[in-house]
Amino acid sequence: KTRLCPLPDESFEFLGYQIGRCYSPKTGRPYLGTRPSRKKVQSLCREISEVTSRRRMLLDVETIVGQINRKLTGWSNYFCLGPVSKAYAAVDVHVCRRLRQWLCAKHKVPGQGTSRFSDAYLYEELSLTQLRAKPRSFPWATGEFLVRKPDAGNPHVRFDERDVETEQGWNLVTLADERASQQGIQTST
Repeated sequence: KTRLCPLPDESFEFLGYQIGRCYSPKTGRPYLGTRPSRKKVQSLCREISEVTSRRRMLLDVETIVGQINRKLTGWSNYFCLGPVSKAYAAVDVHVCRRLRQWLCAKHKVPGQGTSRFSDAYLYEELSLTQLRAKPRSFPWATGEFLVRKPDAGNPHVRFDERDVETEQGWNLVTLADERASQQGIQTST
């Protein structure tokens, strides 16, 4: 569905992100940015609810926590750009509540189980992934790890005048020799 959207005033969803006006937590100034869309947060919460449903009571705790961790890690690796703290907090609250409900039903514990299955127990003993504890800076998002210094560890790497890496020097010579020998031309090396 294609539509025109005046950007500072409205926002739109694209590839699971809500693109529109965001506010800086430090200065309060508005800027155009991305955040996980509400639909994708709700979709992940539905998937977590399915994993922790009462139909899966016969599975052991490690299996359930492993499935939840895989879902959380994959989701957070995709939705890591922009202000994600609110989405991460909402998902963390939902995961803790659902896992506590599942543990209480499995072990026949009355109540909500917050004293027996505290946050510390879930995160430390069961090794549940906590999205709010994920790192905030991602060097691959800026491309910093792609930049190599000239001749960093490889003497055959060549850079042109713009410091852009070109093919390795010995490959260029070898390719030139092969082409010349195919054409019957002698090269002087």
